[in-house]
Amino acid sequence: MEYDFDQVMNFHEATVRVKQEEKWGLYDVFGQTILPFSFKSISNKTNHKYVVSSSDGYSEKYGIIDSSSTYLVPCMYDYISGYSNGLALCKTSNGIGYLDSEGNLDTTFVNGRSFYKGLAPVYIDSSWTIVDTAYSIINPQSFEEPTDFSSGFLKAKVESHYGYFNSQGILVIPFDYNEALDYSEGLFPVKKDSLWGYVDSLNTYVIPPRYKFATSYSEGFAIVSNDGTRAYIDTKGDTLREGLEAASPFQEGRARVQVNGKWGHINAVGGMAVPCVYDKVHQFNNGYAPVMKDEKWGLIDMENNEILSCVHDKVSDVSSNGYGWILSSGAYRFFVLQ
Repeated sequence: MEYDFDQVMNFHEATVRVKQEEKWGLYDVFGQTILPFSFKSISNKTNHKYVVSSSDGYSEKYGIIDSSSTYLVPCMYDYISGYSNGLALCKTSNGIGYLDSEGNLDTTFVNGRSFYKGLAPVYIDSSWTIVDTAYSIINPQSFEEPTDFSSGFLKAKVESHYGYFNSQGILVIPFDYNEALDYSEGLFPVKKDSLWGYVDSLNTYVIPPRYKFATSYSEGFAIVSNDGTRAYIDTKGDTLREGLEAASPFQEGRARVQVNGKWGHINAVGGMAVPCVYDKVHQFNNGYAPVMKDEKWGLIDMENNEILSCVHDKVSDVSSNGYGWILSSGAYRFFVLQ
């Protein structure tokens, strides 16, 4: 079956967000309507709920509905995040609040971040601090520019220097660093003066500061640079592959790389899993990656087998259920990979 949608997002599980005449709705892979074309925006489902928004042409307001289109929270807030730890962060006229699973507004702060691992940074009495889901202060120390605890550690700043709190709200990496990135896989990327290195949870350098550019680790590798080209290093600092024009984090044992203006994928031992012959490639998702050659898109698997030829105007990522879509000659078609 073909559809003339204006825009289609990637499938999330077995549903897909679709846009028609400036309104978003939700379909399943069989073309059945889950949510009608009534919304300015729709989020992916979390906790069997969807965050939606509506607009009167002047302002956009957010609410929460279930898959039967029943409103748990009317579209009355300036912003709502997805649920995390049973609470959804929302922006009200008075600041930041948290909605419980029934859609009730618990409390309001001047500012705040989403809850992860039972903790969130909130802005109280002119400073940021850490609270638990009962809104009790866990650590009275104040700081600036916090992230959330989604990585397991909260990064924050004091007097222009960065440090990290652990998931108990304890400061484990002192505020000693000029810049810092999110913790990942046992290491904290930190910048001292002008160079990046990596410290462990004891604040001991595992990889000393020697890079002008660095990223967090993903699947055992980080991307670093000193001369404009990119290289991958492992958690000991040993080089996996270098001399790359561009590089992306590893995902599903593959990473996008660019060589001589063309894109491909390397594997976890540094070999070329997909040769650099494409104009564009996506990361692998659920074993498949869209690729583009001569302005047309196709789909390959992990072994570089062609699943869809590069003849389409666009091909989506593949969901965990094997669902996706292609766009050809202005029409969308859904597919299922068995």
